[in-house]
Amino acid sequence: MKYKLPTILLLLFAGHIAATGIIIPTNYSQYGKQTGPILTIVSQEVRVTIRDQFATTSVIQIFRNHTDRVLEGTYLFPIPDDAQVSDFATWDAGVRIPGVIMEKRKAIKIYEELKWRAIDPGLLLPTERNLFKANIVPIPAHGTKRLEIEYTELLQYDAEITRYIYPLASESKERIGRLDFQLTFDSDLPVEVIDKSPEAAKLEETESRITLTMKTNNLLPHEDISLTYRAKATKPLAVNCFGPSEDERGYFMLLFVPPDTFSAKPEPKDILFLLDISASMAGAKMSAALEALEIGLSSLNERDRFAVIAFNDELLRYPNVGFASIGRPEIRAALEWAKGLKPMWGTNIAAAIEQISGSFGKSNRGKYVVIISDGAPSVGELGYKQILSIIGTFSKDDIRIFSLGIGNDATELLEDIALAGSGETRYLREYSETRIIAEPFFAKLSALKLSDIKLEWRKVAVEDLYPENVDALYLGGQVVMAGRFDKPTEGELTIRGNVDTNGISYSTPLVFENCDSINTHIPRLWAKFRVDHLLALIRREGEKDEWVEEIIELSKKYNFVTPYTAFLAAPRAVLRPRVIQPGDPYLHIEAPPGAVKVTVIFPFGETKDAVYNSETGLWDVRFLAPANMADGEYSCTVIIVDETGVQYTFEKTFIIDTKPPELSGELKPQITKAGEEILIRVRAPQDTRKITAKTPDGQELELKYNHTTFYSEAKWEAPKHLSPGTYEIRITATDFAGNTGHLTLEMIIE
Repeated sequence: MKYKLPTILLLLFAGHIAATGIIIPTNYSQYGKQTGPILTIVSQEVRVTIRDQFATTSVIQIFRNHTDRVLEGTYLFPIPDDAQVSDFATWDAGVRIPGVIMEKRKAIKIYEELKWRAIDPGLLLPTERNLFKANIVPIPAHGTKRLEIEYTELLQYDAEITRYIYPLASESKERIGRLDFQLTFDSDLPVEVIDKSPEAAKLEETESRITLTMKTNNLLPHEDISLTYRAKATKPLAVNCFGPSEDERGYFMLLFVPPDTFSAKPEPKDILFLLDISASMAGAKMSAALEALEIGLSSLNERDRFAVIAFNDELLRYPNVGFASIGRPEIRAALEWAKGLKPMWGTNIAAAIEQISGSFGKSNRGKYVVIISDGAPSVGELGYKQILSIIGTFSKDDIRIFSLGIGNDATELLEDIALAGSGETRYLREYSETRIIAEPFFAKLSALKLSDIKLEWRKVAVEDLYPENVDALYLGGQVVMAGRFDKPTEGELTIRGNVDTNGISYSTPLVFENCDSINTHIPRLWAKFRVDHLLALIRREGEKDEWVEEIIELSKKYNFVTPYTAFLAAPRAVLRPRVIQPGDPYLHIEAPPGAVKVTVIFPFGETKDAVYNSETGLWDVRFLAPANMADGEYSCTVIIVDETGVQYTFEKTFIIDTKPPELSGELKPQITKAGEEILIRVRAPQDTRKITAKTPDGQELELKYNHTTFYSEAKWEAPKHLSPGTYEIRITATDFAGNTGHLTLEMIIE
């Protein structure tokens, strides 16, 4: 999958373009001409884990600045469709600076404040649908910059085939110094590897694990790394769960793959292709659209009929009236007609959609629409809500609408149209292999359909199930849903539907207890589905405060970026307000290297000058916090004067905190045998700085936060010499103010 950048960047930095991440120097023009490379990729390490179609890709890239100037840069990183960025970090002087999710406007504001304070921040935020941008400052002269990014995705499943792609291919002539790629795939289902690329990648298979590795030097990145496999479900319906815990509900994931075991032929159908020929489709996008149209026409059954409406400012139709029969001469004539059209003028999607209902009339044949477009209306009706309302006027006519998005900038409007039309959406990115995306997409139109899908839950109470509306599925396809439940329980799920005239049902027992702790991806998957649902509501109805607030809250809790949030990587000391106890504390202030005086005005009326600490490089100020100050956040004014007399003023916050951390926790298992491993899990407030566990054998273990389980965790092996009996593990937690909380967890050795 290759990606194209704006022409001016191609001309200036063609040697640096790689689909997995590049840095474009933003202050390059300030330094005159540079002979030879500016920035190159020294090394790229990729680690991929796949379980239950859920893939996590972690990338570490090291870039080298070949100039004698400090550079500022924009890091561009494309991700696959439906993927989420789940982690981001920069490195400064050998120290890893992890990103923190925060509201986007706040992150941008803090980033701008930090730049002039000579702090090394990184700001990662989405620009287009599948392209993320990070501002990177500074990139040392003749030095290196290390960046880390992680993304997760639910891999697409079509007719038992699943494909993972790491998009490495580009048109670059610049080589990657060292590539170290490793994919690990664990599955409980029988798996057959169908294909891998490139040929140099090494494949190893065991009964339960597949690994794909590639290590090479001086790589010219002209080919993606991919793994295509067939995982045949042993049963059509499966439900996996995670949780619940004392203060968190449980989550479940539903996978439904109806088997294609019916002898009936697919219904004869009329298919209307809406082909975008506006100016925004010119070039590679138009070529891909025409190739996709050819694949779509060739995939139809002999009893089907088709028509094509090409749209820009105007509407052009083939044939002039009605639908054409399927046959080689008819398909050839339609393609020659389409290839003779020149992409120009604006995009009137609304006018094209208005043609749908009248095109089909009252025929008893299946009615399908495929929109091939970048989904960017520029003339006529532009409002998403108004465009979608047109579909509502023929919602009772059983017309299904599918969308094939073309180009890296294809919009979410196409998803909303397909959702409103009970269809599906796929995206064909520029320079990707059209056949790989288009063939399984159009195969759905020729498959039998399971319609009128109903879910029946017995003896279990589930809530917040997404996606909300799944009323039809094509045999060989898959439905993935995620929801929540309150407490451990058992019950049954039955899915009913109709294939042709046959009523069918599939059932599975539900056991929402003793859920597998390895299913940590399920809560994040549910959160993604919920955010997707809220974003679709915003596109249709406009922003509402409660929807935006929930998106931001889910983004922070489950650690992924949304259109309303960003990752900010900066030293924790500047992101977290200083937390103190009343008394005689210090504040530590970072100032530019040229600062000669730092003055702090406190909210209780005191003004003090800070003293420069040469060991830490910070300015320290000691002040008396009144003993009667209530817990809460306070703001003081910091005035910095540099050696030229220029004065800077900004607000710095500190928090008065006298309450020790409140803790809860558990041991898994609580009852065990000597020599067995125990997982220690503790929940603590966000302002907790350190948590330790004192074990019966005298060890002191530090617990680390796990953002997928929302616990701080450590593992301890009970010594083999421990006698049967009851033992205590003592937990101590210290917050940033120095308050200390305690918790005792009991365990039993049998």
